[in-house]
Amino acid sequence: VRCVQETGINAEYMGTQYLMGQEGSNFDKSVIMSNLRQAKARIQIHRGKLLNTIHKKLNDVKTDIESGNEGMALIHVETLINDERMVPCFDILSMLCEQVLERIPLLMKSGRTVPPDMFVTMQTLAYSAHRSNIDELVRVRGQMEMMYGSQFVNASETDLNNAVSYTHLRAHETREDLVCRLLLEKKKKEKTER
Repeated sequence: VRCVQETGINAEYMGTQYLMGQEGSNFDKSVIMSNLRQAKARIQIHRGKLLNTIHKKLNDVKTDIESGNEGMALIHVETLINDERMVPCFDILSMLCEQVLERIPLLMKSGRTVPPDMFVTMQTLAYSAHRSNIDELVRVRGQMEMMYGSQFVNASETDLNNAVSYTHLRAHETREDLVCRLLLEKKKKEKTER
């Protein structure tokens, strides 16, 4: 609980609040492990596609700037920045899936109580499931609901407990963002000087 208080998570939502899973439903260890492994693989596929898209958009920006099409370059830069911010999100989701995989024995022992050191991880995965377009994470979220109840999963949607790790999910500006911005500013400056 000390760790929870230091991170700003509302401690009253820890432990006993989430003892109520759905009656008669079982947390299936093999199903969640399979879904977590598949989610990690799917995350890597999405990440690879995203990196290919980013590389193509960088080339598109360069071509647009060289041809004097600043409007299209700006559009490509905006989408490029959004795409680049997703790469660390996929990395973190993969890491969180691995953390849950490694902690399955602890989760099984804890019964229907969320272990305090896994609270942020579980809430972040539940929050990210529908937002990531990864079906396997949605199924993991369903397993969490069976284990910890709909109240736990629904609390992640509104971040009722202040437990979702936005710090992990938020990516920072990259060097490529800065390069694109500087290229556009340089091109704009050259155009105004003419």
